[in-house]
Parts: sequence; structure tokens; C-alpha cells
Amino acid sequence: MDKEPVVQEAAENPIHLALRWAHEMKTDPGLLMSQVAEREELSRARITQNMSLLKLNKDIRDYLSNLTCGKKTRFFSERRLRPLTRLHQSEQSRIFNEMVEVSDKKLGGCGAE
Repeated sequence: MDKEPVVQEAAENPIHLALRWAHEMKTDPGLLMSQVAEREELSRARITQNMSLLKLNKDIRDYLSNLTCGKKTRFFSERRLRPLTRLHQSEQSRIFNEMVEVSDKKLGGCGAE
């Protein structure tokens, strides 16, 4: 019997999620995080963690927003980025630049997948 091929689901960019949810809550002031969580089938804590990425400085958010490579999107996961949200913005930039260097070394140009 042939096995079904395993298809890896594309990772949704965490900053895109945070921006989308923030926009939804801004345009619908009655929308609660708990409602977003229920709709997305995530915990409210998970939504809050993802939304915390909006505390990253603009250059980092722009870099993340413009990622087109799935491997890099997975590399820059919410969990990996979360500690940066608790730092001063200049420190965020310094550490994020180190993370970019590591991702470039590990993933190269990240061309066709």
C-alpha cells in the first residue's frame, strides 16, 4: 500500500499574524483577544505572545514582514523572537543582526525550496 506523501504546512509569518490581528482589533473595537484565539484555535496566551512582536523596532518588523523564504520564516519564529521584545530597541537591533547572520550561515541565500 502506498503511503500518502507528507506535506509540510507553510509557516505563516508571525509578524504578519500579529499585524493582521492588531488591525482586526483596531477596526473592530469590540473584538477581543479571546475571540481571536477561539477563531484561530489558539490559546489567548499564544495570541498575546504573538502580538508582543509588535514591540520590536520598526526595522526588525520591516525585515520580518518582507521575508519570502519559508525556511527563514520558520527560523524567525515567534518563540525565537519573543525575548527581543523585552529589550531596549538598540539592544533588539544588535541581537537581531546577530540572528540574521546565523540564519544566513545556516540557510544561505534560501533560494528555491
